[in-house]
Amino acid sequence: AVKAAIGPKPADSKRYLVDAYCGSGLFAISLADLFDRVEGIEIDKASIVWARKNALYNHAEGRGEVGFRDGKAEDIFGVRPHLRFSSPSLGTTLR
Repeated sequence: AVKAAIGPKPADSKRYLVDAYCGSGLFAISLADLFDRVEGIEIDKASIVWARKNALYNHAEGRGEVGFRDGKAEDIFGVRPHLRFSSPSLGTTLR
């Protein structure tokens, strides 16, 4: 249901996904073929170890890059404060 709601990856633009509190990476990895880059963040360091292992195990041609880091969800937005996140379906842009 989530893949259908996101729709196919557009050929003429870049698409990114932030998976906050990603756990072992299931959500991020299963959606990686719809994005150019997926970044997961999780406070549990053991989960990040498993997320990275799962990403390596499930790497496939045509999938976007997948990365995982440990930390708080709000920390991921502090790394690149110039990024803008938009949701066309909701008609919003977050800064």
